[in-house]
Amino acid sequence: MSLSRVFAFSKLRLNTPAARFAWISALSQLFPLCALPFLARLYTPQAFGEYALYYALTTICGVVAPLSMQYAVLTQSDDRDADATALFACAVALLMCPLIAVLPTVLVGLQLVPSNSALPATLMWALPMSTAVSVVYQVGYNWMLRHGQYQKLGTYKLLLASVTALVQVAIGFAGAGVLGLVLANLFGFSLAAALTWHHILPRLRVNPLDIRAIAAQRRHLKQLALYTTPASLVNAVALYLPEFILGRFYGTGFLGQYAMAQRLIAAPLSFISSTLQDVFRSEVARELREQASTYQAFGKFLKLLVLIVVCMMIPLIIVAPWLFELVLGSQWGVAGSVVQAMAVLSMLKFIAAPLSFVQFCYKKLKFDLFWQAGLIALTSAGLLLPIWAGMHHTRPVLAMFVLAALLAGWYVVSLAYSFYLSRSNHAAV
Repeated sequence: MSLSRVFAFSKLRLNTPAARFAWISALSQLFPLCALPFLARLYTPQAFGEYALYYALTTICGVVAPLSMQYAVLTQSDDRDADATALFACAVALLMCPLIAVLPTVLVGLQLVPSNSALPATLMWALPMSTAVSVVYQVGYNWMLRHGQYQKLGTYKLLLASVTALVQVAIGFAGAGVLGLVLANLFGFSLAAALTWHHILPRLRVNPLDIRAIAAQRRHLKQLALYTTPASLVNAVALYLPEFILGRFYGTGFLGQYAMAQRLIAAPLSFISSTLQDVFRSEVARELREQASTYQAFGKFLKLLVLIVVCMMIPLIIVAPWLFELVLGSQWGVAGSVVQAMAVLSMLKFIAAPLSFVQFCYKKLKFDLFWQAGLIALTSAGLLLPIWAGMHHTRPVLAMFVLAALLAGWYVVSLAYSFYLSRSNHAAV
């Protein structure tokens, strides 16, 4: 499939509100990216490392706190039940906050959060508040998606990204360290959540004070909570496990370099993949309906993704350390070396992640759970083996090569399995 065909298809889709929202979501990622040259000079690598731990914890708690009930807002057949589910999910998350407030103390005891910094005290109040606000926003986000409120939702998403970036820069001039990054994140989500629910509340079909109607949803959502939450938790832990191991054994300074490298790799790749993924899903679904196979669409998009990622990443690999020092400052040269170390893994993730939709088409959910569990095991091994060899203090970038090599092989397994399924002539229906 040629680039011109993809972009022509994308322009056609821009005529729909959903497609415009997809493009706005991609554009919202530019605000944090544009703010990085300022943030890199206002905050130290250690502050970025501590913020990476905060962000990982907030995301994981945001997955667990509503017990996956935020997804039911989209899947309920009746709008009134969806409204009650939205309120019930928010209530459950708020009830979980006292337990979440205890988590930083446990993590300090396990030495997964540094005790010799301001982070534990900040997490005591910021983690439950951030979790509650992010869940309330996510539930409202899903409610608005259900009702096709794409224009307002796109506006709120742009506000969240832009306001968070601007406030992080503004507070950075005060030398607040990790507290400035945390406060800006909390402010941005609070603003987005307030605007979202200001729009939703007058349109609810259920009285927010009708506790009996809201609590009645627990009977319908019990199975969802029991079966979906563990899988979602495994996915979130697999995604953020490096942050905790790096922070514990490599130090928050190196974790900050790793987090900066991940930001600058992920931003441009996500900007492109957000559009290509929608196109691929549409093509695969069409081919599956018409031919009971996904082989042609898979092959076309595989070639396209390889072409894009090679053209983008090869120049970056060559100049990354020099470019990082030029754009971000001399203290971020290590982040450029981390980009070089993780480049092959980043390329394979960019290719394998959208193409793994084929596994969903053929309902291979057990393989996905197995693969996520394997990702956790290999991530742990890839980070702990260099520690055993004593490289984490003397040669941490080389340790990233070890991690990248192990995980790259695992992504090849996912890609190969997706390719195998794409050749199947029998779709699971």
